[in-house]
Amino acid sequence: LSRASSCKPGRFFSYARIWNKYSSAQDICKPRALTLAIHVNRFCDRSTKHKCPPNTLTKNDRKTMSESNYVLRAENLYKSFGGNDYAVNNVSFSVKRGECFSLLGVNGAGKSSIFSIISGETKRFSGRVETASDIQKHSISYCPQTNALDPLLTVAEIIEFYGKLRNVRDIRKLVSELLENFHLKPYRDILVKNLSGGNKRKLSVASASIGNLSLVLMDEPVADMDPLTRHLVYKTIRELNEIENCSVI
Repeated sequence: LSRASSCKPGRFFSYARIWNKYSSAQDICKPRALTLAIHVNRFCDRSTKHKCPPNTLTKNDRKTMSESNYVLRAENLYKSFGGNDYAVNNVSFSVKRGECFSLLGVNGAGKSSIFSIISGETKRFSGRVETASDIQKHSISYCPQTNALDPLLTVAEIIEFYGKLRNVRDIRKLVSELLENFHLKPYRDILVKNLSGGNKRKLSVASASIGNLSLVLMDEPVADMDPLTRHLVYKTIRELNEIENCSVI
């Protein structure tokens, strides 16, 4: 985190700062939920009671988001798995078009829970998540922390499946390009269940970048990858940002 915070934020990465929301420094070592504060609008201390704000965003508000170059806005997100311990505790942030936005935090800080909320996988939460009015559901892609790949399909079949799902016209060209770009050519006809962890992760990232996208969610996309493969993922993210003007979280 110290290395990340020392970098100058640019077009490619916007670093999120992590804040411990405890009443005193003595409480830091206690195993409680961390608050992720990204482009935060306001902080609250431990004495603040959880109140879910009313969902008052109108169509005009969403239109204003589009005009102000924001693709997504999350406000006052809370997620609890029981009791008073919150996995996500009063998180607010916004993401601009063509921006790569990073969530940084220790294990259990609530990063994957935030992805679940944004993607719609989790329905039971407090707060609100809104996208710009011109963002369609089919233009949002999600690469989860665990590889969501059919183990009985081959690598080429996985790419073909997602290509058809996202209305890509030239499927043959898509399969050829992704196999080449992600160094998966030797595994074209190999079943997913027989791939190594790193190759499964590459295939997951490749599948998530298919189509005409406005927003891509990637939860730990470079896990189980060697340095060379990580560079391929960073290159893919940069191309999504700069060439396709797609936002990546």
